[in-house]
Amino acid sequence: MRALVLVLLALAGCADGHFVRVTLDAIPDGATEIVAWIGLGNEVAPALTYPIAKAAGSQSLVISLPKRSVWASGTFAARDDNGCDLAVGAGAVGNRFSSASIDVELALSPASGADCGIDHTPGMVRIAGGTYVVGCDAQDPDCYTDESPTSTLDVPTFELDATEVSIGAYRDCTDAGACTAAQPYDLVPSQQDTAARYGLTWDQAAAFCTWMNKTLPSEVEWEAAMRGAEGRKYPWGAMAPDCSHASYSLDEMGTTCRDFQSSFYLEQQYPAGASPNGLWDGAGNVAEWVNDWYAPRSSLNTPALLSQGPATGSQRVTKGGGWASLADQLRGASRVAWDPQGQYEGNDVTPFLGVRCGSK
Repeated sequence: MRALVLVLLALAGCADGHFVRVTLDAIPDGATEIVAWIGLGNEVAPALTYPIAKAAGSQSLVISLPKRSVWASGTFAARDDNGCDLAVGAGAVGNRFSSASIDVELALSPASGADCGIDHTPGMVRIAGGTYVVGCDAQDPDCYTDESPTSTLDVPTFELDATEVSIGAYRDCTDAGACTAAQPYDLVPSQQDTAARYGLTWDQAAAFCTWMNKTLPSEVEWEAAMRGAEGRKYPWGAMAPDCSHASYSLDEMGTTCRDFQSSFYLEQQYPAGASPNGLWDGAGNVAEWVNDWYAPRSSLNTPALLSQGPATGSQRVTKGGGWASLADQLRGASRVAWDPQGQYEGNDVTPFLGVRCGSK
């Protein structure tokens, strides 16, 4: 295994610009090149290919980004001589409040090897099509009635954002006039663009994903991505959660793992809670809207209903739990029904509702 250092140069409207240093860990033997896909807001830059020297411990690549400083995301693939992915990783690589020097570290995850010569979407993780188990076994004491039964479904290949939508990314959407302003809570400093965007309604979440040329994932897609083909209980596996895994509530009194000022970070705050395929914060932090209308799983009695949810309803589904959720809502099978406006204490939007987009 090797580490490759990529230096991304963003010309942020000043003479000397600023640098983002991206370190890619766990590059497998046999990889001969890194291919990088960089997203700038809702625009995608052409893919860049960088050869890996045979004996390299670290190397540098400089990418020139537009002068307008926007939220930037990247997906990186380590490929062999046949153009097949050996390992991939994705995440945020810069934002409008970047300082003169920023270090980002991304751990690459092993790829199936079947993906050869494909293009990845910046900041997204590719979920291989296959058979997935969703739902919860009624014999499991942690299972709620509306989560059962378990079902086995064929899920086509899709992509899911590696991280939850950030404050910076959502601000780009509002600046473009495609999104309405989120509920104004003062839980984190406004400059912290790397924090997850909280206080979103379902319509706002859907509008952002549309602006990004993406879509809200279905509940089945979300579970397939976070639980994997083996049907993990939590994104990371079977181990019960603690504060090394996620930002969540430790008790009904609202004791959280971190104070409000540090609970909403996206990148690598909880490395033990990342999924094996490189998805961050799938448990806790902010609860994530999915596309489905809510109905008890027992009423979804066909593969089509399970895959897409009911055609209509009065509530939408969120997944993963948020910083105010108890540990049982961090399970991959957990599902919570919300009014699409996410109302909390009158007309306020619940402060832990966010989103993660999927591919169309």
